[in-house]
Amino acid sequence: MGRVGAIAQPSGASRMSIVVEDANAGALKLNMRCDSVEQARRPYVPLPGSRDTGHWLMLEKTIAIQARVEPARNPIVLGGLAP
Repeated sequence: MGRVGAIAQPSGASRMSIVVEDANAGALKLNMRCDSVEQARRPYVPLPGSRDTGHWLMLEKTIAIQARVEPARNPIVLGGLAP
């Protein structure tokens, strides 16, 4: 999760989301442990002949935005000497 957030940060994204099936206990546990929050729940629509049931959950996590430090455009001149 940390690596995904690090990749998303330069784009200016403040959140990331993932959709998981409620039957996927491992994915739910991982995402909840990483501070994801359920934002939406929709029923699973099975293919004809399938007896699968359940819900799709959209989980969302806030990403910490790191301030960008821009290099100085006008360097400070000390003692009359430019760096």
